[in-house]
Amino acid sequence: MSDMFNAIEYLEKIAKANSLAKKHEFIVGECSGIEGLEPLMQNYRKAANYIMVDDTVDGSMISNRVGWYNRRTYTVFIFAMYREDDMDDRRQKLDLCREIFRQLLSHLIADTEKYEYDLVYMRTQSIQYRELNSYNFSGVTGLYFMLNVDEPADLQFDASLWE
Repeated sequence: MSDMFNAIEYLEKIAKANSLAKKHEFIVGECSGIEGLEPLMQNYRKAANYIMVDDTVDGSMISNRVGWYNRRTYTVFIFAMYREDDMDDRRQKLDLCREIFRQLLSHLIADTEKYEYDLVYMRTQSIQYRELNSYNFSGVTGLYFMLNVDEPADLQFDASLWE
């Protein structure tokens, strides 16, 4: 399906438009899993704050008894560097990441109905998130959240595709 909703592009777009993220010079981009963040973290002198959308997704095919949907789970990482051994700085940076998450979530919720007209269902009723503990990356705090997006899938059987 070529006219699929591009959730990665959408998530990057709203992150780049966020005033608080701009004020704190968050770099917005894509990565491939949490492992893809490590090279960024090693170059933290170039940038200290990141909002990264994972370009690999998990998914499942689900049925609502009327039709089939492709449910994709997108992950967004919101990270900020803090001065090591400075727990006040860590707390402030984590609070910043929490606030940016709250603002992104409010934007997602506001857009949910708009996209439903195109049969794109952002599952904003339940957004999972997880905060980093201080052992994941030294000097880095933040969180990541996961958004499920459902789109119709054409699974009609086509006998001409089979011998």
